[in-house]
Amino acid sequence: MAAASYVWQALQVLFSSEEFKPYLDRTLVYATESYGGHYGPAFLTYVNEQNALIDQGQLEGIKINFDVLMINNGWIDPLIINRADLDFAAYAPGFGPVQPPNILHHMKKYFYKPEGCKARLEACNAPGSSAAVCKDAWVYCRLHVGELAETGRYWFDLRQKTKPYCPVDRYVPYLNLPSVQEAIGVDPGITFLRCSDEVADMFNITGDSGRTMLPQLQTLVNSGLKTLIWAGDADIVCNWFSMRNTVLAMDWYGKEKFAKVKPRKMTINKMPVAEFSYLDNFTFAKIYEAGHEIPAYKPHASFEIFKQVINMEQLHSVTGTYPRPGPGYCHDPDAPGVPWPRHGRHIDNVLNNLYLYWQQILI
Repeated sequence: MAAASYVWQALQVLFSSEEFKPYLDRTLVYATESYGGHYGPAFLTYVNEQNALIDQGQLEGIKINFDVLMINNGWIDPLIINRADLDFAAYAPGFGPVQPPNILHHMKKYFYKPEGCKARLEACNAPGSSAAVCKDAWVYCRLHVGELAETGRYWFDLRQKTKPYCPVDRYVPYLNLPSVQEAIGVDPGITFLRCSDEVADMFNITGDSGRTMLPQLQTLVNSGLKTLIWAGDADIVCNWFSMRNTVLAMDWYGKEKFAKVKPRKMTINKMPVAEFSYLDNFTFAKIYEAGHEIPAYKPHASFEIFKQVINMEQLHSVTGTYPRPGPGYCHDPDAPGVPWPRHGRHIDNVLNNLYLYWQQILI
């Protein structure tokens, strides 16, 4: 939550600028993934709180009203996620067992034992808990549950080995090109990193990773905000079991009714790409054969879902023509027997495709 005030201040600058005025009537979407399961609910909650203060005359500023929240494979509730790891590691539908019995035994033992993962996360999320307690819970659960669920596999895609071959991080050298950094106003001497150990260490100190954002999320959903929680079915670290269980755990007006909704299929040109359930403005979707970064694995499905959501539509099947993908198929030459989606692409081709797609929406 500490970062939310800075995001709000940045939005104030943006919304008050002359350059942004032509876009003020556009749909305002907060689309995020992974740790965005914390960022999304936290930031939108803070923005709503500032809006209330503005309405009450206690704060000067511009009201910012988000129309949509989208979270894919999000780190929302650590307790639900770690508990789901036990089931997903035992058997991932469509892929089979992820881990052998000895690892599953260790995970279950250290999740449920006294002062184990479950107990530590509950202590972290108790009123008045300290950052040290939450950091301890996060580190312990990663060591004894989360990391074990990923043993021998890439944590963002169970079909890959620990050394991933796709998506390719070709955006890293691109963002370090002097011409690109000059164009986007980066201070000289700054190097872009995909992941920063220094930043990660600071996160760990706060213990934020052990805290839940379920209360904030369910309040947003209960308000009627159009919300999509979607998950690639091959992700391990924020697997679709945990996303589904998070959704079912939300305390909102549609809780009981939504639990009874039967999933529907979404197809593109008659090919199944996802299944989804919805009630009013809330939707949960599972994307077939996609890892953590869904657009990198399923660009066509991601585009269609994104387009339909920002147009305030309910998800539905479509037919259409798409830009021809680039030549970079994802495959594992060292493990030819590992199943791989036929439409997997390298990240550079995906970014090119999505750029072409988004032109159709934004221009």
